[in-house]
Amino acid sequence: MLFKLLTEQAMNRYDLKIHLHSKLDQLLEHLECLFLLGKINPDCRKHWCNELFGFCHNVMKLKHNGKYPSKEFLQDCLINTWEDSFFDTIQSSIDAINIKENTQIDADDIDTQALYTFMREYLDWLCTNLSEYGEVRLKDVHNEIDILLDK
Repeated sequence: MLFKLLTEQAMNRYDLKIHLHSKLDQLLEHLECLFLLGKINPDCRKHWCNELFGFCHNVMKLKHNGKYPSKEFLQDCLINTWEDSFFDTIQSSIDAINIKENTQIDADDIDTQALYTFMREYLDWLCTNLSEYGEVRLKDVHNEIDILLDK
């Protein structure tokens, strides 16, 4: 009976992958906003950290083994899908942020390698923690973002 309860509160790998993919665009946009706007305005940083937390802060255990997904599986879902196209799409991402946030950020003025590294390191941290604990706390998201932005 306990096993049935545990597996009913778990996800299969395919459904989890689809679920994480559905969160990816918002995660990336919020990370971009944190990098571009969060360094300038502490209130903005707090807002975007809270938003970032809201989109992806936990995962369910997998049905087939009752464990949290591996770091490699999570990286495949969250990192490997955007890494190859990051530098090709950053201009359109910044244009969208300018429209949504009423800013005038020039993509030519952005250190895109630093932005990529910031996003990659956050997602790697997120994958590590989700695979080990199944969740991250809001306080930990704020701390990690502060560490990454202050580099």
